[in-house]
Amino acid sequence: ACAAVGARLFVFGGRSNSGRLAPGLYLLDMLSGRWTQPAVAGDAPDLRWGHSMSSYRQWVAVFGGHRKRGCLDDVALLDTEAMAWETPAVVGARPPPRGNHSACVVSDRLWVFGGDSASASVLPNTVWSLPLPKAAASAAAAAAAAEPPRAAATVSWALVSATGEPPPPSCDHAAVVVGARILLLGGSNGEGSYLPLGKVPVFHTDTLSWSWLSCTGRVPGARAGHVAATVSSGGGGSADWRVFVFGGGNSSSGFCDMHALSSDACWEPLPSSTAADAAAQPSATEGAAMAHSGGMLLVCGGYTAAGATRQVYAWGCEPSLAAPAGHG
Repeated sequence: ACAAVGARLFVFGGRSNSGRLAPGLYLLDMLSGRWTQPAVAGDAPDLRWGHSMSSYRQWVAVFGGHRKRGCLDDVALLDTEAMAWETPAVVGARPPPRGNHSACVVSDRLWVFGGDSASASVLPNTVWSLPLPKAAASAAAAAAAAEPPRAAATVSWALVSATGEPPPPSCDHAAVVVGARILLLGGSNGEGSYLPLGKVPVFHTDTLSWSWLSCTGRVPGARAGHVAATVSSGGGGSADWRVFVFGGGNSSSGFCDMHALSSDACWEPLPSSTAADAAAQPSATEGAAMAHSGGMLLVCGGYTAAGATRQVYAWGCEPSLAAPAGHG
């Protein structure tokens, strides 16, 4: 998984072709194009794959994932200013352990949907949320200021009692934020069926309710293991936005295509301007990670026909934010 904070891309976890878990935290400085393994204070979370990483203010929130033969339900926060791991003190009931889920941050809360587990296969799309810190109080920051570290804040998960029709159980889907809404895109039921992208489930974090978005245009084929990100011209609002979807696969083939869903609920495929240069294109990829920063979509890692990859590809998305007239 990966997450962008400013001009830095943080990558943590994953697994190789042999199943070995990827070690440590990696940092890509997008201004210099240089990779490093930064020194990070605090207790690092267990290595894992199938987890989520969500950027929030100066933090990156890591949740869940697969570990050996089981799943995880823990939360770790990376303070990207102090470069320190923090572990919130979670009390009360927790979401069932899971991986291959989706998670987003809206209104100072982490929202978690679906996924799969070793014990229950694909999990229902019940909604869990966790409050996140609103001010920095890391041990590393306190030490730098010669202050005693503050005790970790106590937080509790909430199982949301949502109204409306929820999506069916799914894993390997993607979730993106549009204003106060979270759109869930595609995914698999774990038995070879894939959720279509012509009708998209929408969770409203302000009203705690589900609705469905009926889409037009050239709807992408159903898939799982794809990645997605929202680009908005309104500072994250819902007035003018596009959701970009890349890759994934189904039971018969993988995909290396890019599609965009606009704010008028119309899908369109996006041909690459460098399509003539095959070496500059990502192969059909499942299980990659995507982040958006500085007018670029960054696609990192994933599995191709040749196995796991460490490649990172950038897509300039700002020129295509305004959909052309008559698209679809």
